[in-house]
Amino acid sequence: MKLTVNAATVPELPPGIRTIEDMVDALRERGDIRADEVVVELKVDGYRWRAADMDSMESARLEGVREVAVSTTDMRGYASRILTDAESMLRVLIEGSTHVADLMRTGPPDEANVHLFNLLNALQRFLACLVHVQNACELSNGLLGSSEGLLTGLSASLESVQQQQEESDWTAVAERLENDLVPALEALRPLLDGMRGEL
Repeated sequence: MKLTVNAATVPELPPGIRTIEDMVDALRERGDIRADEVVVELKVDGYRWRAADMDSMESARLEGVREVAVSTTDMRGYASRILTDAESMLRVLIEGSTHVADLMRTGPPDEANVHLFNLLNALQRFLACLVHVQNACELSNGLLGSSEGLLTGLSASLESVQQQQEESDWTAVAERLENDLVPALEALRPLLDGMRGEL
C-alpha cells in the first residue's frame, strides 16, 4: 500500500494495522504525524473522506486498499481555519434566530418549534467548537476564559426563550429570540476576534 503524509511517501506500517484508525494512530506513534498536528484531509484510493466518514474510521478496513494520502496542519493553523468559519457560522445563527422568530409569529407552532430545535442544536455545536479550540490551543480568550458575562447573557436569553416556549406564547418566543438571543449572539463577535488574535 502506498502511504503519504503531506504528499511525502512514508515507510509501510508494521503488520497488524487493520483499520484506518489504527493507521492514523500508528502514524502518530511513529512521528509521521506530530502531536501538534491534526488530520485535515484523508484520501483512500482517491476517495476524499468527508466529516461524516470520520465516524467509521475505527471500522474501515485497510484490507484491499492500495493508496492512502493524509494531509495535516498544525493545531493553531487548524484553529485559525475553524475561527474563520465560525464568523460565518455565527452570522447564520443570528439570521436563523430572526427567521425562527418570523416563523413563530406566522407559521404553525409545530413547524416553528422544529426550526427552533434545529437552531438550538446548531448553537450547541457552535459553542462546543469554540470550547474545543480554546482547550486545544490553551487560549485565555474564549468561552471558558474572560467571557463569563457573555455566557451569562447567552444563558439568560436561552432561559427566557424556553420559559415562553413552555407557556406556548409564540409571540413572546419570537420577541425573546429577537430581543434577547440575537444581541447575545452579536456579543460573541468580539470573542471570536480575541481568540483569533491569540493564535
